[in-house]
Amino acid sequence: MEGMNCHECVRGNARLVARLAADLNTSSMRQLFQTIYPERACLPMATTFVQILMDEAPARRHMGRAALAYQAAVA
Repeated sequence: MEGMNCHECVRGNARLVARLAADLNTSSMRQLFQTIYPERACLPMATTFVQILMDEAPARRHMGRAALAYQAAVA
C-alpha cells in the first residue's frame, strides 16, 4: 500500500484477512504472508503479520476434515 510504512501496511492487510486465516496454523500464516509480500525487504514483518492475525481472528473453532485437508495441502 503506497504511502504507508511497513507496520501500517501489514496491520491493515492482516486485519482484512484475519477472518480467512482463523483456522490456519502459524506456518500457514507465514506462507500467506510470503504470498502477499514476496519482496525480501518485507520478510522482517512476517512475525508481526502472524501476531496480528492471531489477535484479530475470531475464536478458533474445531477444525473439520475439509480444513485439515486444506492445511495438509498448503503445508
